Amino acid sequence: NPYNQAIRAFEQFLNEFPNSKRREDVYNYLVNVYTSTKRYAEAIQSLDNIQNKDIRLKTTYQILAYNWGVELYEQGQFAKAIAIFEKVNKFPVDSRMVGKALFWAGDAHFQQKQYAEAIHKFRAFLKLPGNEAMKTLAYYNIAYSYFNQEQFDQAIESFRTFTLLPNNNDKMRLADAFTRIGDAYFIKSKPDFELAAINYTKAVEFRAQKTDRALFYLAKTSGYLPERRVNKIPTLLDIVNNYSQSQYLVPALFELGLSYKYENDFSNSSKFFNQIIQEHSKNILVKDALIELGDVMYKKQDFKQAENYFLRALNEFNLDDERCKIATRGLQDIFRTTRQQERISELAKRFACADISQDDEENFFFATANELYVKEQFDDAIPEIQKYITNFPDGRFIVQMLAALADIYFIREDHGQAVALYERIVNLPNSAFTEIALIRLSRFYYNNENYEDALKHYKRLVQLSADPQVMYNSVVGVMRTEFLLDYFNNSAVAAQKVIEHPLVTDRVNVEAHYIAGKSYFNLQQCEQAMSYLKWTEKNTATARGAEALHLIAECHFRNGDLEKAAEQHQQMMQRKPAYDFWIAKSLLLQARIFMQKDDLFQAEETVNLILQNYPISDDGIIMDAEKLSAEIMQLRNSPQSKPIDTQRVIEVD
Repeated sequence: NPYNQAIRAFEQFLNEFPNSKRREDVYNYLVNVYTSTKRYAEAIQSLDNIQNKDIRLKTTYQILAYNWGVELYEQGQFAKAIAIFEKVNKFPVDSRMVGKALFWAGDAHFQQKQYAEAIHKFRAFLKLPGNEAMKTLAYYNIAYSYFNQEQFDQAIESFRTFTLLPNNNDKMRLADAFTRIGDAYFIKSKPDFELAAINYTKAVEFRAQKTDRALFYLAKTSGYLPERRVNKIPTLLDIVNNYSQSQYLVPALFELGLSYKYENDFSNSSKFFNQIIQEHSKNILVKDALIELGDVMYKKQDFKQAENYFLRALNEFNLDDERCKIATRGLQDIFRTTRQQERISELAKRFACADISQDDEENFFFATANELYVKEQFDDAIPEIQKYITNFPDGRFIVQMLAALADIYFIREDHGQAVALYERIVNLPNSAFTEIALIRLSRFYYNNENYEDALKHYKRLVQLSADPQVMYNSVVGVMRTEFLLDYFNNSAVAAQKVIEHPLVTDRVNVEAHYIAGKSYFNLQQCEQAMSYLKWTEKNTATARGAEALHLIAECHFRNGDLEKAAEQHQQMMQRKPAYDFWIAKSLLLQARIFMQKDDLFQAEETVNLILQNYPISDDGIIMDAEKLSAEIMQLRNSPQSKPIDTQRVIEVD
């Protein structure tokens, strides 16, 4: 190469005669040679060796530095290019070239993801005159620099500035700018889906390159906006029908499947998911389509098909943990719904991602049984509850399941089954279900006259319950059962507690006074009984009031106060309403008073009155009258009358 020979000759000359008067002429010549051979580094070095540069050499220096920077940029040596572009401004003969150097230096920073430095260079470029076409690109690149740093507010402002530039006819970049504005609104920490949709729509209107992308995200955004949701499916269909080669085709098919699924249009949903599987079998979304088809079939209650799709996704693909969990959860739902809970435990053995613990297995049995119980599907609930009880006799939900099963039998009036289950509950440690079990057991036993068991459960309720009404009802239950069991000492004390209870009703108050009075009467403690009996007699016109009056008379008779006993008898005869049984009882007492006074004639007449007129033969009155009549006859036939024992008591029911 003749240039190389000339260069070597000039370089030899400079080495041998470094102070020659022809020195700068030689450098000038070398510059021309280096420039023509694009040896920019050597050319710049030669120019640097020329002390006095005229305007022509300065211009040459600027051009060489610019071209060298461009060459390095095109070779991808961006850091070196930036350093060389700095030399363009060493002799700023042409300001437009200085501007271009700033632009390309900014772009070199951009390519290295040095976005802050890129913005700085582009803004410096925009301050210089000229290069109007490149300024449009500078605004565009500034916007992208902000966008790539996720400074979305600044990116939106910069892209909007770009779209408003006069004489900006670059439809491709305008469409892209509106798309990126939409993206920024879409992915901000506080998204604005409406503004995103507006800008995606503007991008679509250009029908430029990447319209398919704008359409896809317009559809996605519309899905988040109730007033635009109706547009989502038509927008996705635009991609499917008009952009068959788009990279967004399969995602659009997938979104269509989801959209139709959310609208419960399972036919169309299946159609688009199946299209992915059949026409795009190598696409990454095939596994997701299989999982979604499993869910669609589950919602259609086609459980066999649903199971097949979930298993295909699990067996044919190496699913990530999240998708694996979704597929196995889908299978779990199927097995629960079809009541094959035992198959759920198999999933953990086959698929590690299922991550099913023993507690989870218990939850599956419980959830199925409990859901059926809550929905009152009792025929189906009973076997599922029994499965749980059999498989988890000491499980976390055993008491709840026993209570549910007991409740079903209770509702169906199968009291034998219900009582057996409630007894199991009350024999376990106290729980949220102990109280209702005790309430129902005590009531059942009371109504069936099993007062001992009723009393046991009433007493436990008094200690256990925090509900004032339940506590009150239980205290009343204790009083009644103690009385019915002839535990008169206890029933008298219990009756006093009822009387003092703040929730006591008028009716129960009367009952409690009656029980207290009669309990003390039966204990031969007339002094304690008297106040309760008097209160009862005055406060109720029922049979209990009549009985209380009679018992008062009996107490006077026991105490030998025949006059007061007779007075009480007279009150009974005048009492309204009258009760035949207690009238008869009082007449028997009157006969005994006559006997005590040795007036056997009046005594016999009184007894005969009962025997001749009392209408009921089996309530004990006739029997008592006959016994008393026999006593009178015995006394009349005896040679000497004996005093009648005033402590003798005829049992009162």
